[in-house]
Amino acid sequence: MPPKKKQRISGGNEVPAVQASLDKWLQSIYELRHAQEDESMSPVHPWPVLHGGTFLDVANRGWLEVDKLVSSVHKLVLRAGLMAPDSSETEFLSKYCTMEAWPPQQGRMVTSSILQWSMSADSFWRGFVPMSEVLGIARSIAVTRFREGEVLSLRINPDMDMEAHSKHQIGVLWFDDGSMKGLACYINLVGLVVLDQQGSFRPEDLAHPRVQTFIQSLLQIATIFKSDVGTGSLIDSQISRVVKQNQDSQAQAISSFGWACLLRQMAHHGEDIQFDHCMQLYNQHPAVQQQMGDTDGSGSGSVKIDNKKASAIKNWLEKTCSDVLCLVEACQHDVPFSSGPFGESLSLMPFLFLGSSSPISLAASANCGLEPLEGESAVHIEWELPLDAAAQSILFRRIRSDFECATSLVAVKDKKRYRAKEPELQQLRNLVALWSQVKALCAHTFDAEAFEQKLASGNHVDEELAEVLLQKPVRFGTSMMPAQKQKIQEMSKSKDAAVHCEVEQQRLEVRSARWEFFRKALGQDQSQLQLVQSAPAKLAAIQRRAEAMWRQEQAALGEKAVKAWCNKFMRVVPVDKVDFVIGPINDFTNFIVIWRGNTWLERAKQHNVSTDKVHIVGLVDFNSPNASTKCRVSELSKALNLICETNPERNMGVLDFPDQPKASSKRGLADEEHEIQSAMWSMKLHVDTRRWSMGRLAVLNTELDSNIWLNHSELSIAGRPLQTERVLLPRQRDLVLPESTDASADLRLAERQRPSPEQQRAQKGKERMVALLKSLLTLSEYHWDGPVLVVNLTGYVEDAGLAVLDLKANPASIESFDTKHQLHYLSVHFMDNGEFGKARLMREVTEAFLDSKIKVEGFAEFNANCPAVSEEELSKVPGAKVALGSVDALKLEVLVRDGASVIIKPDEAKYFRSIPDRYCEEFEKLFKEHGEKYAQCLASIIQPATGTFNAADPGAERETDTVGADAAAATPSIEEFESLAKLNETDAIEETVMSEVAGVKILKGRSRCLYLMLDGDDGPKEKILPRKTQLGGFGSGTYAKLDDPTPGVEYKMKKGDASLVQFDESSLKPESSNIEVWSIYKMIVQVEKAKRLPKVNVSFLKVTRKTDAESLDGFDIEVQMKMKYQPTGVGLATAASKAISCKNFFKEYVGDKGLDESKLIEPVFRFRYEQVGTNLKVQKPYVITSVPLKLNLKKPIKAFHVNPWQQHVVRYSSEDPGLAATSTPSRLPSRSQGPESQFEEQSEETPRPTVQAKATGAKGAKGAKGRGRKGKSKGQAKDGQSKDANMKEQAEKKNDGDPAPEAFTDPNAFPEAKPEEAQIEEEEEEEQESEEVVEDVEAVDEDSPAKLPVLKRPAIAKHFMKRPALKRPASQTDAGPVKPSEQSKATTETETKKVDGVDSVKPSKRSKATSETEKVTWMVEGWQDVAALRAAQAWPGRLSPQAVTDVLTERLCLVFPAVCAAF
Repeated sequence: MPPKKKQRISGGNEVPAVQASLDKWLQSIYELRHAQEDESMSPVHPWPVLHGGTFLDVANRGWLEVDKLVSSVHKLVLRAGLMAPDSSETEFLSKYCTMEAWPPQQGRMVTSSILQWSMSADSFWRGFVPMSEVLGIARSIAVTRFREGEVLSLRINPDMDMEAHSKHQIGVLWFDDGSMKGLACYINLVGLVVLDQQGSFRPEDLAHPRVQTFIQSLLQIATIFKSDVGTGSLIDSQISRVVKQNQDSQAQAISSFGWACLLRQMAHHGEDIQFDHCMQLYNQHPAVQQQMGDTDGSGSGSVKIDNKKASAIKNWLEKTCSDVLCLVEACQHDVPFSSGPFGESLSLMPFLFLGSSSPISLAASANCGLEPLEGESAVHIEWELPLDAAAQSILFRRIRSDFECATSLVAVKDKKRYRAKEPELQQLRNLVALWSQVKALCAHTFDAEAFEQKLASGNHVDEELAEVLLQKPVRFGTSMMPAQKQKIQEMSKSKDAAVHCEVEQQRLEVRSARWEFFRKALGQDQSQLQLVQSAPAKLAAIQRRAEAMWRQEQAALGEKAVKAWCNKFMRVVPVDKVDFVIGPINDFTNFIVIWRGNTWLERAKQHNVSTDKVHIVGLVDFNSPNASTKCRVSELSKALNLICETNPERNMGVLDFPDQPKASSKRGLADEEHEIQSAMWSMKLHVDTRRWSMGRLAVLNTELDSNIWLNHSELSIAGRPLQTERVLLPRQRDLVLPESTDASADLRLAERQRPSPEQQRAQKGKERMVALLKSLLTLSEYHWDGPVLVVNLTGYVEDAGLAVLDLKANPASIESFDTKHQLHYLSVHFMDNGEFGKARLMREVTEAFLDSKIKVEGFAEFNANCPAVSEEELSKVPGAKVALGSVDALKLEVLVRDGASVIIKPDEAKYFRSIPDRYCEEFEKLFKEHGEKYAQCLASIIQPATGTFNAADPGAERETDTVGADAAAATPSIEEFESLAKLNETDAIEETVMSEVAGVKILKGRSRCLYLMLDGDDGPKEKILPRKTQLGGFGSGTYAKLDDPTPGVEYKMKKGDASLVQFDESSLKPESSNIEVWSIYKMIVQVEKAKRLPKVNVSFLKVTRKTDAESLDGFDIEVQMKMKYQPTGVGLATAASKAISCKNFFKEYVGDKGLDESKLIEPVFRFRYEQVGTNLKVQKPYVITSVPLKLNLKKPIKAFHVNPWQQHVVRYSSEDPGLAATSTPSRLPSRSQGPESQFEEQSEETPRPTVQAKATGAKGAKGAKGRGRKGKSKGQAKDGQSKDANMKEQAEKKNDGDPAPEAFTDPNAFPEAKPEEAQIEEEEEEEQESEEVVEDVEAVDEDSPAKLPVLKRPAIAKHFMKRPALKRPASQTDAGPVKPSEQSKATTETETKKVDGVDSVKPSKRSKATSETEKVTWMVEGWQDVAALRAAQAWPGRLSPQAVTDVLTERLCLVFPAVCAAF
C-alpha cells in the first residue's frame, strides 16, 4: 500500500534538530547502498552501520548482536526522558518488548515495539525489498513520526516455541502487511542510536516533546494479528497476501519482477512451483473473481493477471540469468522498478531473454565484401544470434549504463520516459549476441575483457562490429574489425617473412626432431623389452609371496590340526624320574576313555567302557644310549612293573636286548641278559617263558596264564613276526643324530656326520618296529574290546612313534583291530629331555598331514594348490601379458619383431644411414648396442631355450643374472707371470699345495700373497675355473663371539640375501652328494619349497621376508649374533699344527683384509638342512672363486695381494702351544715382509724401553725354570699387584678396550727388574747353558706401552735421522723397566757415536754375543721397530750391531733402504 500523506505538524512547520539530523543521516546511509563489506577496511560508521549496504543489511547486522542493540535503545530512551533515570533494562523490556497478550489473539489490537519485529528474510514474505521505496517512507517518518493510526499486521513463525518467548518478545514477529513501513521504523531507530553514540544530540534536544513523541511512536506501534489468509500451503498463503495487497491498492502493486522474486523465494523454501498453476490460483481467487465481476476484468484498475503480465513474469522467472537478476535488484535500490531502466515494457520483450533469437531475420550473405585474411584464423557465425547468459549480462549492463547516462539530471518520476526503444534494443541485442560468438577468437589477438567492458558501458566500440552485423559474412576474422585490421595485416606479413626465413632451419629441425624422436622411441622400446624380459621374475616374486602367505596360513591351520591329532593319539612327555612315569600314562588312559570321537568308542559307550578296557604295551630298547647301565636297567624294570601292575591281564612289556655287550661284561651278552633278568625278577616281572628273536616279553609273574598278550599274541606264540616281506635296517646315511632344534646350537662342522656304534645299534628303523607291532597286535582266539596304548620308555629318536604313525596312516589288516582309531602312543622320557624325539615325531606327523595320510576331525585337509596370480596382480606387472606369450600385444615405435629377434625397422635404418653427417655414426653405435643387448630379449619368451627362467625352480628368478656369468661376467684385471721362475724373482714361493681342483696348485709367497697355477705335464695347456669353484678351506675349528681376541673368519652376509653360501644338498636329499653354491635367498626358498615350510631359521641370523610389493621377492638379513669361525691352531707355525693341505691352507690368512678385498676369490660359509628342527645350520667356511679364471700351464696368476702395511703379529712362540692364550688378533709376518702401517714414535721424554725375550724349546724351558728361582729371591717388588693391575689397564687401552692378553694378568709374565750387579751375575750363570735359542723379542715400555705416539709414514726417515742418543742409566730401582730377557748370553756396554748423522751401536769388550750364531725374531707391532732398536742399544749384550742391521734390513729394506744402509 503506498504511503499516506504526511501528517500535519502542530505548533509550526519547524522540524526539531534531532529529526533534521536523522533525515540527513538517512540520506547519507542511502549513498552507501552499493558498498561491499570488507573486513580489512576501517568502518565509516559505528555499529551496526559500519560500511553501509542496504537498509535490510544494516537491520540484519544489528540483530546479530541483539543484546547490544537493546542496551543502546535503552540508553536512548533514558536520555530522552521516556523512563525514569534509574530504570533498569528489565523494566525497559517489560514496557516496550512485552506484548499485552501472548500468544497474540486474532483480531485483537495491541501495541508492539519495533524491537519485537524480525528483520530476517523469512519475515519479508515478498522476498526482495527495494531500498529506493523504503527510503521515502523512512524520511517521511523521520521528519514527522510513525503515523498515528497506522497498523502493522503480524504473522507468527510456525516453528516458534511460544512458551520460550512468553516473558519478552524480541525479534520474533513476522510481517504480514506493512513490512516496508516496519523496516523504515527500524532504520530510524538505528539512526537515532548511531547519532546518539556519536554525541550528535544534546540532552535538551532529546527532551523535546516532538522528539519524545517521535521515539515513542517507534516503540509503541499499533499491531494486529489477523487469521492466516491462506488455506494452509505456502503457495496459497503467499498468493492470498498478494491478492489482498492488490485489492487494498486497487491495482497490481506487485510488478512482474516482484512476482518472479516471490515465486523464486517459495521455490527456495522447497515448494514445487508450477508457473501456470500459480497464475491459475491467483486469477481464481475469490477476491480477484469478485473484482473481475465488478469490472470488465481489464484496464488500469484490474487486478487480474492477463497473458501479457504472465509472459513478463515468466521471462523474469525462467529466462533470466542470475547476474541479470542481481543487476535488476541493485537498480531498484536506486530507482523503483516502475521508474527504472527496465520496467514492465521491457519485461514484455522476449528477444531480451535467454534462448531467444534475433527479432530481425538475418542470414549470411554469399556476396559479402568482408573476408578473413589469407591464413587468418576465423570462426563461422550463427546468424540466428542466440542469446546466452554472458550476452544477456552484457546487454542488461549496457541498458542500465545508457539509462543512467541519459537520466543523471532527470527527476525520478520522469526517468522512465528516457528508456530505450524497442528498435534500439533489437540492434543492441544483436550486437551483443554477435560479440558473444566471436569473443573467444578475439581473445587471441587483443584484450577481449577490456573490449567487453567498453561494450557494456557505452557505445565506444559499437562501430567495430556494426559493419559485420550489416554485411553478415559467413566467417568472422579479427581483421574485419577496423581497429584490428592493420594490426592483423602486419602480423601476417611478419609471419610470412618468418616462414620464408625459417624454411631451411625447419628442415634441419625436422631432421633433428626425427633423430631425437628415434632415440627416445628406441629407448622406450628397449625399456619395454627390458620390462618384458624382467616380467617373469616379477611374476615369480608375486607368486613366491603368495606361496609364502599361503604356506603361513596353511601352517597355522596345520599346526592346530597336528596338535589336536597328537593330543588324541600320540604324546611325548618328559618326566624328572622314573617314579613319575605312571602319571602321564593314567592321564592319557583317562583321556582315551572320556574322548567320544571314534567309532569304536561310540559302541563301547553302550557297554560302559572304562580304563580297565585299555591295553597297555611298554616298550624298552636296551640298545638306547645308556639304557643298559645297571642304574637304568633298574629304573626301566621299575617302570615296567608300574605298567603291568595297573592291569596285569591286559598290560605287558616288550624288551629289546642289547646287540653288543659292555666292555665290563666278562661273558659278553650273557652277563647283559642275566643283569636284565635279575632286575626284572626283582620287580616281580616274568621274562623267561616267552622270548622272541631279539628280546623278551615281560608280564607280572602272578598273571602268566591270564595275560592276553602272552597267550594270544602272534609274537608270543611264534617268537617272531610271521610276515613274508623282508625287513631292511636303515642305511647309515638315513640314521639321525639327535641335536638341538635351535639353529644356533649343536653346530656340527664336519663335512660328513657319522653316527657312533651305540647310535647305530639304537636305530633299527621304522619298518622293523612296524613288523613287530603288527605281530604283537595279531591275536588269535581273542576279540578286541578296547584300545591299545603303546608306552615307549626308551624313546631316543622315536622310531617306535614313527612305526605307530605308519600304522595309523596306513591301517594294517588286523582282525577286529582298527589301528587307525584304536592305537595310541605315549613316549615317556626320563633318561633325556625328549626334545629331539618330540620334534622329530611332530615333524613326521606334520608331513603325514600335509600328504593327507592322516585326517583330523574338525579340520580341513591340507590344500596343496597354492592360489595362482590373479588378473589384478597380473595387470600391475608391466609386460606381464607379453611375457606370458601374447607377444603380438607389444607395441613398438621404431622396432619390429623378426622371428625371435627384435630389430630396428629397415626404413629407419635406411634413412639414417643415408644422411652424410654425424647422425650416421651415432646410428651405427645405437644399432650395434641394440644388437648386443636388446635384440634377444624376447627370445626366451618366443622360443624357450635351455637355461632360461623356470618358474618351477624356486629362487630361479633371482639367479637369472648369473646365467652365463662364467662367460659374460666382467673379470677384473689379473696379474699373470710368465713362469714360476719369474714369480720367484719377485716373490719367493714358500708353500705349495694342491687345490681341490685337479691340476691347480695354490702358491704362497714370502710376501704372503697368494697365487694359482695350472701344473701337470700331461694335462691340458689351459683351464678355466668357473665361478663358484671351491679351492680350499680353513680347516677344523669352532665358532666364537666376534669380540674374542683370537682371529677368525667373521660370519657376515655383506650382500644381504644375495650373499653367496654353500649348501650341502645331501641334507635335503639323502640320495644327493652335491655341494651347491647359491645365494642365501635361493637356499632358503629351495628349502621352503621342498619341505613346504612357512619359515626357515638360519644360524646366528634373523631372516625376515620383504613386504615391498614393488621389489622382487627377498629377505632382510640381519646378523643376530656376531660370530666368527676360529680355525684350530690359528696363528701357530706349520710345525705346531697339522700338515698343510687345501683343506686348511687358508687358515694362514685368517685376519688378513686381502682375502675379503680380493676380486678373484672370496670366503663363503657352508650350510646344512636340519630336518627335525627345520633349521639351516652353518658349518665351516670355504674359499671359492668370485669370477671365472683362465689358467695357462705353468703361468701363475695372483689371486690376492697382501698389503705389507696392514699385516699383524702374533705374540706367542710357534713352538709353544701353551702360549696361545696370550695371542691377539695380530699375526707374525714372514721375514721378508715390510713394517706395519702405523709406527709408534718414542719422544725424548718417554722412558727407555727394555727388551724381554721368551725362551722356547726344552732347554730354554729348563733354563727359564732355573732362572725363575733366582728371579724370585732378588728384587721382588712390594707393590707388584698394583703394577700388574696398571700394566693390564695400559694393555687394554692399547688394544682399544679389548681385554688385555693374559701376559698382563700373569704375575710372573713380567718379573721385576733387578739391580745391574744381580743381572750380570745371572747372565754369567746363563752362559753355561748350550743350544739356547732366542725365538722372539718384545719391546715393553716401562711406564705405559700404549702411550707411544703415532709416527706417520713420511716422517720415518726423519725420525731415524734425529733419534736422540740413549744412555744406560747408572742404576735401576724397583720402579725401573721390566726385567730384560734371561736368555741373553752376555751384557754389552753400548757407546753411541754419530755416523753420517745417524746413531750407531758399538759393542764394548764385554760383549759375548755373536751375531753369526744368534737367531733373532722381532716381535713387531706398529712402528715399535724403533723402540726395539733403542732397547737393543740401551741394553748391553742383548744384540750386536750386526744383528740389529740384519733385523732392520729384513724388516725395512723394501721401504727405507737409506736407513738400513746407515746401520
